[in-house]
Amino acid sequence: MMTLDRRKQLLWLSLSLTLLITLYAYFDEVAESPVAEAVEAVTTRPNRVGIAKSTTQPLASQQAQGSRFVQASKQDIFQTTTASAPEAKVVEATQEIPPMPLPAAVMAVVPEPVVASAPPLPFVYIGKYVEDGELRVFLGHQGLNLIIRDGDVIQQLYKVESIKPPLMTLRYIPLDVEQHLAIGELQ
Repeated sequence: MMTLDRRKQLLWLSLSLTLLITLYAYFDEVAESPVAEAVEAVTTRPNRVGIAKSTTQPLASQQAQGSRFVQASKQDIFQTTTASAPEAKVVEATQEIPPMPLPAAVMAVVPEPVVASAPPLPFVYIGKYVEDGELRVFLGHQGLNLIIRDGDVIQQLYKVESIKPPLMTLRYIPLDVEQHLAIGELQ
């Protein structure tokens, strides 16, 4: 029969082995992940001749240190290809240089010009009546009752252009914008 100390030792040994196997599996997956490949690609830069030049330790020294994360590639991912540059267009000094068109991404960012618009009418139609052959309209504005006729200016912001039922035409003076207020038919 096993003693209590022997059981504890076996339990700790099995827990330690489980932890080591888990860490081994985790780091093995990390080494094969796209992130590890991207880090490896970033740390390797081409030199002027086009041969990959590593900025980290040489592969042999990494393997000698027991690093199992180093993956040697059989093909050179930084192969240089010779491509001919497009021929430059020579423009005489007397010719006008055409403007370059803006890229589509910049064109999408450029906002359309904002057209100024008047604020909504702050008046509430209350009623209308005819006095001496002239139509007058009752409007409510900020708790006040206003009696308006053709040509009146209200708070130096709105000018009454015309009162012709079913509409009353007002002009917002700061922006010179025409607005209409429904006043109904004359009865």
